[in-house]
Amino acid sequence: MNSRKARKQGKKGQFASARDAEADVDGTLQEGPQPFLVTLVQGLKVLSGVLFVGAVSTALAVGLHFYARTTPRFAITDLVVEGTRRLSREDVLSAAGAELAQNIFSFDTALAEAKLRKSPWVRRAEVRRRLPGTIEITIGEHQPAALLVVSKKTFLLSEEGLPIKEVSPADPHDLPLITGISSSELERDRRAELARVKAGLELFEHYAELPLAKNYPIEELHLEEDGAAVLVVGSAGLSLHLGRAPWTASLHRATRIVARTGEKGGTPGVVFLDSEAHPERAVVRLR
Repeated sequence: MNSRKARKQGKKGQFASARDAEADVDGTLQEGPQPFLVTLVQGLKVLSGVLFVGAVSTALAVGLHFYARTTPRFAITDLVVEGTRRLSREDVLSAAGAELAQNIFSFDTALAEAKLRKSPWVRRAEVRRRLPGTIEITIGEHQPAALLVVSKKTFLLSEEGLPIKEVSPADPHDLPLITGISSSELERDRRAELARVKAGLELFEHYAELPLAKNYPIEELHLEEDGAAVLVVGSAGLSLHLGRAPWTASLHRATRIVARTGEKGGTPGVVFLDSEAHPERAVVRLR
């Protein structure tokens, strides 16, 4: 009897242990996914918070940007223009599109610079904002050094040897002429022709340092096709045939010859210094 009871109790214990094991397994299966779901929910909450903050920040930035570009609090109250010589203040402001009472942040400085550079007189332009309400415009103008005649058209020539614009009645006319440049050659080899013009301007600079320039200012420089140059100076039109470049030595010789001729009571009309066969010789034709 006792042994039967013991066997029954053993079986009951085994059944109970099996049920407990099944319960443990079921519990494990039921509780396993819960930490993942919790983490997912928390992550979504954080993400939604970040997105909300980002949206608010973006909206705030857009609003501030719109406010800054439209509010009269940031109106332009002062316009400063520097660097003008031939252009007037009004010319510069009109070209840049700058006006008082405009919003300083809506004023496009890069566009204003681009507009200014379209002017034939403007070599460089810089436009800056200075808060709270000032626009500063600084320009560098081309300075005319001579008049360039090309196929019956006359252009203002800059100190850099570049054509600025065709001459108009309002432009300066009391400048030395450079002739001998053809439109066909300029179109064929613009760089080479402008190099010839630049060399002519350098000749002007050197001549201006000589004593001869005081009484015989430059009137015209004619550039021959073979590279020779004829410099016409003085109101009476003294012609100096300098030959081909370099012209420095010829200019110094011309200065000495004109001075000696004057000391002897003569008035030179033409001085030939262009003999390639006998470069040491000079021929003077008196008036």
